[in-house]
Amino acid sequence: MLWAPTPEHKSMSTGRSELTRRALRYARSSWAVLAVLAASVTALAFSLTKTTDSTEPGLLAVRPTPDDLAQPEKPGSTDAAVHIPEKARQFIKVDTAAALSTGPAITVPARVAFRDGALAEISAPVPGRVVKTMVKVGDSVKAGDALLAIMSPSAAANRSDLTRADAELTAAKDLVARNDLLMQRGVGIEVDLLAAKKTLSEAQAEHDRAARTVTFLGKGDGDLVTVRSPVDGSVVDRHATIGTMVDPSGGAIVSVGDPHSLWVECEVYERDLPLIQLGASAEVQLGTVATSVPGHVSMIGSALRADSRRAPVYIELGSNDLPIRAGMFARATIQGVPSTAITLPAAAVLIKEDGTKSIFVQKVAGEYLRRDIEVGLSSGGQVQVTRGLSPGEKVVVAGALLIDGESEQLL
Repeated sequence: MLWAPTPEHKSMSTGRSELTRRALRYARSSWAVLAVLAASVTALAFSLTKTTDSTEPGLLAVRPTPDDLAQPEKPGSTDAAVHIPEKARQFIKVDTAAALSTGPAITVPARVAFRDGALAEISAPVPGRVVKTMVKVGDSVKAGDALLAIMSPSAAANRSDLTRADAELTAAKDLVARNDLLMQRGVGIEVDLLAAKKTLSEAQAEHDRAARTVTFLGKGDGDLVTVRSPVDGSVVDRHATIGTMVDPSGGAIVSVGDPHSLWVECEVYERDLPLIQLGASAEVQLGTVATSVPGHVSMIGSALRADSRRAPVYIELGSNDLPIRAGMFARATIQGVPSTAITLPAAAVLIKEDGTKSIFVQKVAGEYLRRDIEVGLSSGGQVQVTRGLSPGEKVVVAGALLIDGESEQLL
């Protein structure tokens, strides 16, 4: 017996078909909405990318688009001009190149230091132990004043050697005198006289050596050695206290410097050294002085420091009555050697990937021509142009990256 759908079954089937058709219509409309949203998001992202791609502040809304800037006919050519629309020219500054005789001002870090020969670093004359200290850091001393006392067995031995050498020298002199007297009386032997004179010479040499050693130790008796200041000044450092073991090879134990004999030691980069000469004027800024202190270059170091690639340059201040101390930090501005050259701001010079340096020269308003150049010394944000530019030409000194965004600035 075959099954036949009843009216109730037909009604249920019709309802399911209607639900299926409605679901399909809803799905198609949803996909359409999603497609429209995706297209809108993509367009918005592309628009933001174009309007925010700016290398200079203030160009968010008016940065020229690729259609606004006319590119050179031949990429990299120095003969093809670049045209800039009027609305973008406000971000480009042009100045006229001129050859001026100027001396660059070189500003460098510096510190106050003792002049050459004004600092005495005193070490122990013999090995021993410190038993007494007579000064502390900051004390003023005169030449010959006692600084500290050392107990040393070596000192006692050296002084004993001098006493023994004195006795041997006296005996040698007596022997020579006796043999000389015998020779005068005709009963002496010449060989004995010669031997006595030889002994006297040896005794004299030993006595001189022992005397120099004891003189080096200074005044004193037995094993006590007093270390004294060789110069007038103030105690800068003292690296020994009571009980410290000291040795001549252990470095300075006391430093005495003249506080009135100071100068300023500058650290100058090797590229700036050719710009500085002896006698050049300078201005030094110190934390304890309200105004700049004038001075001049009195010495230039002959070797670079390997760790910093800088050379010391010493400035003698115009006054010695300043509230300064050795070790203070300072900042010095040295007037460089004057020369006649075209000088541009460093931001005007562009560098391409191959290292070529170039500028943009204005032909007419809104039209710029790339020009390859060679540069010389640079200092204080300025760079000298040695080839490729003539006085009177108009050069883009600000906004060059707006014309050529593929290069980098010489900063």
